[in-house]
Amino acid sequence: MRIRGRKAALDALVMYMMEKGKVLTRLEYGKQSDVPLRIGQVDNYFGNWSRLVAIMENDYPDAWKQLHAPEPEPAPKPEPAPEPAPAADPLAALSKAAPAEKSED
Repeated sequence: MRIRGRKAALDALVMYMMEKGKVLTRLEYGKQSDVPLRIGQVDNYFGNWSRLVAIMENDYPDAWKQLHAPEPEPAPKPEPAPEPAPAADPLAALSKAAPAEKSED
């Protein structure tokens, strides 16, 4: 009976960690409010957290690979296109004051 209970507990823990998207540490797991098993139950079935993780790695290799798959690098953000330079106003030169000329008087 104990083996069947351990298998059911392991199934529940693997599914829970798959929902979370990573293998939780004991501390992270303890802080969660929606866990399938309490920490004490995990200790009773597996002895300690590292043994649970080792059993999970051996018994569920596909789930383990999925949980440890490298996250895809975010796509680089496209650089904004350079803004076109404003067109030169042909009347701008006429609006400027002409330099003063010296008179010969």
